[in-house]
Amino acid sequence: MCIPILPNKSHPTGRLPLVPDRAFPFDNCYHWMALSIYVRVRARPEGFEEDHAIRLSVDERLRMDGLWEEDDDGRDVEAANDEMSSFDQRIGSSSHSTHSGATASDTELMVQHSPADGIGDVLAQMNIFGDPTHDTELFPLVDLWFEITDHLKQEDIPDPMEIFKERDEIVKIIEEARARANFALNKSLLELNAGCNKASEDCTRTHEAVDVTPQRNLVPSLLVLVPTSDAPFVLFTFEKVNMMLTAISFHLPHARFFPLNMPRFCPMPHRYAAIRMDPTAMVEHFQDPIALAAAQAMKPKTYLVYVEGDLELPFPGKPWYRFCVCPIGTSLRPADAANDLRPEMCIPILPNQSHPTGRLPLVPDESGPAFPYDNCYHWVELAMYVRVRASPQGFANDRAVRLGVDEQIRMMRLWEEDDERRDVESETETEESSCSHDSESSDGDSIRSAATASRSRTTRTDHIGDVLAQMNIFGDPTHDTELFPLVDLWFELTDHLKQEDIPDPMELYRERDEVVKIIEEARSRANAAMNASLRSEPVELGAADDTRDDTPGKNLKARRLRSKHLRLKERGRRMLGGMKGWFRMPYIVIWP
Repeated sequence: MCIPILPNKSHPTGRLPLVPDRAFPFDNCYHWMALSIYVRVRARPEGFEEDHAIRLSVDERLRMDGLWEEDDDGRDVEAANDEMSSFDQRIGSSSHSTHSGATASDTELMVQHSPADGIGDVLAQMNIFGDPTHDTELFPLVDLWFEITDHLKQEDIPDPMEIFKERDEIVKIIEEARARANFALNKSLLELNAGCNKASEDCTRTHEAVDVTPQRNLVPSLLVLVPTSDAPFVLFTFEKVNMMLTAISFHLPHARFFPLNMPRFCPMPHRYAAIRMDPTAMVEHFQDPIALAAAQAMKPKTYLVYVEGDLELPFPGKPWYRFCVCPIGTSLRPADAANDLRPEMCIPILPNQSHPTGRLPLVPDESGPAFPYDNCYHWVELAMYVRVRASPQGFANDRAVRLGVDEQIRMMRLWEEDDERRDVESETETEESSCSHDSESSDGDSIRSAATASRSRTTRTDHIGDVLAQMNIFGDPTHDTELFPLVDLWFELTDHLKQEDIPDPMELYRERDEVVKIIEEARSRANAAMNASLRSEPVELGAADDTRDDTPGKNLKARRLRSKHLRLKERGRRMLGGMKGWFRMPYIVIWP
């Protein structure tokens, strides 16, 4: 059950060899049936010479698949015959003999259907069936070359089974290292929570006598039971997912007990924070001195934002996490008649109670600290995607100023009211404009004029629709994360920002646009250098073409093409994201 590779023509059944598109350098090689392995191929700075590789054509690959199917069919027929023969033997035998015969036959059948370390074995051993990304740390990390004869002689080609032995050896080393790391983690947790297990047992034995107070102060989907004793732990019970808690408790018995003030590896949404962009870190990987100098010349400020929602599952160990943040202003929103933006389209944050229409302020959750500034507002439809850099000391989510679920819902309703009011006024102005139009104009001209006016009025300066369009990520938040500002984030507001130093939110967009321009120019220079290298022509690093079109009229025209359905679609996404946050599981610290 193998296929020779030309120039090798040797096969017990006379099976024709596979014919590569160019000469294969070895004359004794075979493809073995059902033998494969998942690996991680390490990237090479100089790239891979794929044009020099030896390939199989589509026809040859199809023929190979057909030959494997023939071998599979042959094995199935043999297995069926063996099973029938075994069944006939069991009919005339005693019950003991029948049992023994069945066992032998079944074992023989299993052996026939289990090729040595074939694709099924690979999937089973790597525990990735149905999810090839399950545990990539166990995939062998390899260097790969297409220049075969430069790295391998025919007499040195090893037995393929040796690579599986090597893999098994390194997997064993990794698993032992994991076991040692888990042991060390459990030991540190036991030391950190000394006495917690005894306190938990005492609490369980005296459950009826212990006065416990249900609280919903930390996470909306979490019920926290806080014993009145001085035990340094809290018992978490998920309202809707008790089975999940049981599974977590069974596999991670110490995950239930940890101090409330333990920092988390990732920030949580619906909290106010201070952020500052790091332009240098955003361009370092280009190794472009021009981009690096431009980024270092920037003087980024610290901004006050509301963390509206996360854009991905927050797994530990990542260098950064993607979030949607809403910059906070210290004044009413500047009027913009061209985009139907008026000063009253904002919401004050308590203790600020000033608003032109008397709109009540948003009230942060009383269980946390009070909002420290008395002049702040949420501005309508102002949001930005950022990458929050992981912090070595973690994030004190429980000590942050946060909005409760009721206030989050009220904020969304207020934005809807502003949207509806603008839509009504826009439709009224459109009708008036259409009626006052010259009666001799054609219906088509009137419709086009009204549509243009409507689009002009429904466009807003750098709101969430503009962010999505400019970043080209609508429907795919992972499209170009390199352009997302990389920021440091802190929940300790007054430690990083004084009220008189809170900058205009629009300055954050100007900083973002500046670093995006630096990145795009660096990309352009890198592409020009690569193209010149491919053509063997010299190129100056700084002589790249700037293909950006910053013509104000053209940008304005592009923005006006976005209509109301884009806003509504994005608001629906944000609403769903908020609902996801209400029912999310908490970030239980089970990783170092």
